[in-house]
Formats: sequence, structure tokens, C-alpha cells
Amino acid sequence: MESPRRCVVLVNGLPGTGKTTLGRAIADHFAWPFVSKDVFKEIMFDTIGWSDKDWSLKLSAATHRIMDYVISEILTAGQSVVVESNFKSDLDGPRFDQLRGEHNVALVQLLCWAEGDALFERYKARLGSGRHPGHAEAGGLEIARADLSRGKANALPIQGRTIEIDTTRFEAVDLDGLFEAIRTASS
Repeated sequence: MESPRRCVVLVNGLPGTGKTTLGRAIADHFAWPFVSKDVFKEIMFDTIGWSDKDWSLKLSAATHRIMDYVISEILTAGQSVVVESNFKSDLDGPRFDQLRGEHNVALVQLLCWAEGDALFERYKARLGSGRHPGHAEAGGLEIARADLSRGKANALPIQGRTIEIDTTRFEAVDLDGLFEAIRTASS
């Protein structure tokens, strides 16, 4: 029997859309490694420090380069991987398409979204929840409300399947259906 094609599941979306929770559930279900931008970024905050939003953005760029290396090593080892971040379509789409070509893997993007009011409430709750201060959430609540009101990030322009997931009511997400869609898209 031929082994299934390796897959990179890209869990994308605005802050507060449940990317980490969903990514962890997928990784656990398939027994695939889970690579989360904020985990690497918080390790760097704790190691070299944090200050303001500009510093946070510099560490985000460095974190993505580290993630690229780790993802490539996982794929070289013959495994699929789940990757979570708030990806930027203009920067991250081309790099994942390049990775797809280099490793002959299937790309599946999960675009998590929620109603803007729900996202804003999650954002406010997260501010007081012990989130690492290095993230330097910039601009205050009104800027955050304006950013989150759209509810949905731009999808990455990748050669692969994109599955949109409404996480407004996270408990209503059909995980079994999602797992099957990922299995189908990666075969």
C-alpha cells in the first residue's frame, strides 16, 4: 500500500479565532508535530527580552525563519505537520508554495474566522489572561476593535485547498468533518 502524501496544514486567521486550539486538536488527532509561532516567539521573549511593538514585530520575522527551518526538517523526516500563525498573504503565500514544491507536499489552509464582536470580546479577555507581555498588543482597544471587526483574515494564495471555519461558536465546529476534509485533501 502506498503511503499517504505528506501534508502541511496551515492554521490561519486573526487573533482570537481559535487557531492554537484548533491546530492542537488536529495535530493530536493525526499524531503530527504542531508548530506554533507564539511558542517560539515567547521563548525568544524570555531569552532575549521584550519591549515594544516594533521589537515584537522583529521577533515575529525571526520566528517565521526558525519555523521555516523546523517545518523543512519535519518534512525531510517524512512527516506531515500542522503550522499555526496569523499569516500574511503577501509574505507567507509564496514561501509555502515554495516549500510545497521543494518537498512535494499537499498544502491545506484552514482559515479560521469569527464574527467581529466575538473576536473583540475574546481579545479583551485575552489581555487580562496572562498572555505574555512581549506580544505588545499595540494601539489600544479601539484600534483592536477596528482591526478585528472584519472577522476574517485574507487567505493565503497557495496551491492547495482552503477550508474556512467559523469559530464564532467554537463548540459548534465539526472536528470529525474537518479531520476527514484534511485527510481527503492530503491524499
